[in-house]
Amino acid sequence: MQVIVLVLVVFLCRNASAVYVINVDEIWKEFSANYNVSPRAIFSVEDFLNGYGYPFENHRITTEDGYILNIHRIPHGKDEQVKAENSTKPAVLLMHGLVLSSVSFFILPEISLALMLADAGYDVWLGNNRGNTWSRRHTTLDADLNATYWDFSFHEFGLYDVTAMIDHILETTGHNTLSYIGHAEGVTQFFVMASMKPEYNEKITVMLALAPPVFMQNLTNPLVQTLKNHYELFEFVFDSLNITELLPHSSDSTDFFNIVCSEDSGFQEICVIILSVCIGFDSDQIDRALLTDIFEDFPAGSSVKQWKHYLQEIKSGNTIMEKQKNLEVYNNSEPWDYDLAQVTVPTALYYGLNDWLVGLPDVERLKKALPSVILDHPIEYKLFNHLDFVFAKDVVSLLYYDLVNVLNDHNNLDPLTTKSTTSKTTSKSTDVTASPGSSDGTDLTTSVSVTTEGAATALCSSIQLLYVIVAFTIVKFVA
Repeated sequence: MQVIVLVLVVFLCRNASAVYVINVDEIWKEFSANYNVSPRAIFSVEDFLNGYGYPFENHRITTEDGYILNIHRIPHGKDEQVKAENSTKPAVLLMHGLVLSSVSFFILPEISLALMLADAGYDVWLGNNRGNTWSRRHTTLDADLNATYWDFSFHEFGLYDVTAMIDHILETTGHNTLSYIGHAEGVTQFFVMASMKPEYNEKITVMLALAPPVFMQNLTNPLVQTLKNHYELFEFVFDSLNITELLPHSSDSTDFFNIVCSEDSGFQEICVIILSVCIGFDSDQIDRALLTDIFEDFPAGSSVKQWKHYLQEIKSGNTIMEKQKNLEVYNNSEPWDYDLAQVTVPTALYYGLNDWLVGLPDVERLKKALPSVILDHPIEYKLFNHLDFVFAKDVVSLLYYDLVNVLNDHNNLDPLTTKSTTSKTTSKSTDVTASPGSSDGTDLTTSVSVTTEGAATALCSSIQLLYVIVAFTIVKFVA
């Protein structure tokens, strides 16, 4: 029974054409007719941020192994008249979590950590790991055609992506150090970097770790637990079908979520349940009026290998190198742990007590493994979960003011004393779809229409995500 369900799940996830037998294109036509779906503009990060009075720069860099990444920069606060090249503001790099992107830090402007930091006096840089919406280019490989492109996990994020970003930021600003804020996988890759390239410890003023998934033996997520228990089958099926990418972003998927997750759709609670099953239930902190905004660039794409690496860590109970990479680098089939004793950066740990992916015992273990923990900060709100760190409606009062003051203390800035809100200064609509634009990821102004075939793919992808959650939950109870 378990094998049948798992094979069905992977078969459904493979691509839209595999399930055209259920006439998805006809379903989409009915949806689009009933909900008046119309062409929408591709998401322009520059227009979005400028609309709220903030500057924007796109920086394109190439990693040592040929991946082309786009970093988004907000060099100063709202309506400030400061030239970025003359700025002496301390730099801070924000790194997103799994299937997220830089957009997660500002898509909800009223609670945006990136905008809050810009207003607090920081030169804000927002990274995008290889393979997400904004960083799908390579010097020789095509993400859509070459499976080799997707041969990476958070190991490569730490070894190549974040190091290239740090070097570029320091070179651009002329600073010797910067501060780092990681959310979820953005934390994992930082510790990979600091343990394998310890010279980068000297380039970081302070590291703030939000929802740190480093040790994951005590996670309570039923979907991930089921994947862990059936890892060999998961690996075999995905490898056999040559599936290398999971949950990519598309403009059509955003259109679909805008229909299904809107307040007047009648299906909004399904969207809430999908999010909750993945990361922990905290219905009160989900602003339903803004739920469709979250899906503007979520999910933003990932490699299958990222998921494999995390599952291997969960099974082992340690911070191990991905097994194939361990064979390639060390010619050793035994798990090799990342040496967290090498991480000498002053580190603050922030975690939720309702995070289904980061258990309290695992945070305690991480705290003991790191030599320079300066703060152990559980969020007081008991239902705070994995995505609440970027999307909770009360995240500013629950977390960000304390976080920014810790950052200020290490950058010789005055503590925050008053609350401020982010208000929009233009009448531009924010009902837009995130897209990397042109081949280099910098053309962010093109318009796009929803094709029937593309919409069908989006509908399939959305249905598949729900199938995955339901099916693996069934497997758990069948086991």
